[in-house]
Amino acid sequence: MEEVVLWNITEAAKYLSMSVAYLRKQVRLRAVPFFRIGGKAIRFRRSELDAWLGAHSNGGELRYSKK
Repeated sequence: MEEVVLWNITEAAKYLSMSVAYLRKQVRLRAVPFFRIGGKAIRFRRSELDAWLGAHSNGGELRYSKK
């Protein structure tokens, strides 16, 4: 059975290599998977973040060229 890893916003931001402020914005926009505990505390499942990262990855290629 897979262990469910839950992170608060600081831990998730560190894992995703983004600032807490930017992750909060993504939560407000509902662009990243999250859930709330008790109506206020935001939590993230590592498995959902991994799936989200995979779906939003560009495969390591540059998206924009400065030509």
